[in-house]
Amino acid sequence: MSVQLPGCLQRLFASCPLQGACTVADVSGDGALLASCFASGAKAISVKGPECDTIEGWVSTSDGALCYARSSGGDPEQACRGRTTTWADGNGTLIATEATGSVGGRSLQITCVADGEQAVCADPANCDWDALTGPQCSAGTCQ
Repeated sequence: MSVQLPGCLQRLFASCPLQGACTVADVSGDGALLASCFASGAKAISVKGPECDTIEGWVSTSDGALCYARSSGGDPEQACRGRTTTWADGNGTLIATEATGSVGGRSLQITCVADGEQAVCADPANCDWDALTGPQCSAGTCQ
């Protein structure tokens, strides 16, 4: 049985589904700024920072309204280990946090802020968490 995303993230992702065919444009030319457009109308922007593979991301509707934001990065105080991710809705309200660590390999724990619901995945092969990354996109333009 696979581990499902907690309800707060299922609802958040449903507000702007990253579904269908998609294209990704390397806006910066070096992979630091990517824009992805999806057949569902959603658009995702991600910016990779220089320290500990920090990634900031925003998902919006086709008309540009922000659906949610994601911020992820390693802890420089811990040699960039112990990655933490947060998700906030379009109003900036914190929805969930994810801690990535090691329990006999890579492990993930997501906690919903409002109700404390948690999902823990000790083995990513058994997790149905594809919504965290969205589908693979083909290189192309995204406006």
